[in-house]
Amino acid sequence: MIRIDTLGVTSISRVMGLGDDKQYEYLLHFFHSEAYELTMLKNTFIQEVKVSGCIYRVFGRPILIGDDVKESKSGKKMPGVKKLYQDSGNSKTPRYTRGHFYGCHGVVVGDENKQFLLPVSMAIHDGVRPILEWQGCEYAKDSIVTRMIREAYKTAVQLKEPSYLVLDRYFLTGPALEALYEEASGVQIKLVDVITRAKMGYVVYEKKPGSDNGVGRAKPGKSYHLYDLFKTQKFITKELELYGEKKKVNCACVDMLWGKGLYQELRFVLVDIDGAHSVIVSTNLKLEPEAIIKLYSIRFKIETCFRAFKNSFDGFGYRFCKTHKNKFRTIYTEHCHIAKIKA
Repeated sequence: MIRIDTLGVTSISRVMGLGDDKQYEYLLHFFHSEAYELTMLKNTFIQEVKVSGCIYRVFGRPILIGDDVKESKSGKKMPGVKKLYQDSGNSKTPRYTRGHFYGCHGVVVGDENKQFLLPVSMAIHDGVRPILEWQGCEYAKDSIVTRMIREAYKTAVQLKEPSYLVLDRYFLTGPALEALYEEASGVQIKLVDVITRAKMGYVVYEKKPGSDNGVGRAKPGKSYHLYDLFKTQKFITKELELYGEKKKVNCACVDMLWGKGLYQELRFVLVDIDGAHSVIVSTNLKLEPEAIIKLYSIRFKIETCFRAFKNSFDGFGYRFCKTHKNKFRTIYTEHCHIAKIKA
């Protein structure tokens, strides 16, 4: 934040007037030090944010927002770099690139007039599974989607209060809902309700009356495509403030089962704004449709967070590489060899 250019540790030495070579080495030792642990720093940061009183709440709950971001990197010897697919409407953007795949989540701070997303965690989520296995990381076997759920749930545990987690439609999967259930079972309390979008082609099911009886999973009945529900449901018109301006929104709400084999009951809110259709999903069956729409509209704050992180702080202007050409390959081979011996 204090540097005026992006040349790594050299930039910090220059802006602080540290011209001695030994002081440069001291800075390198500081960044490589194992005296502090990342999880401890993260939890301490969350507690400081909580006591500061700056957390923005809707219906008395904090709002967590999660999403992924791709950063192009051309280093051939840089760990974690992989081929990435870019789904962009810009014809000038290449369809495939190489780089790092990040997962980020944060908590919304501010007041009713202005809100910002304060990042809590931003880490490489894809392409680093061997490294996570060497370190014995708890996320080594998790996919991109399930890791996002678990990390956000741990943030809610540190906040010690129920929270809303707003995600893009990429994260509405069966494993994500199962990870949410596992995290809730681990702490014996449900702390996170997920708000996300659904693809229009998803198939949902009616719940057979009395099929679960409070025990086990409900049994599915008749199936529907989400786009067919726009023709059968009764819509009501509401005037809501979305993205800083008031808009007339036609919406309808229906509780259906989703996920073949999972059959979890979710609340689907059908939204029609000036002829544009979308479906917003909530794991909380008690939330009103207007509240679900308002919560999802805050998700855009993470996009402005990414823009500020890239342009203002040059947060992705890093570089690192392997110290030896075959070092990581050798460690991985030794790791597999030891695992076979133990087996």
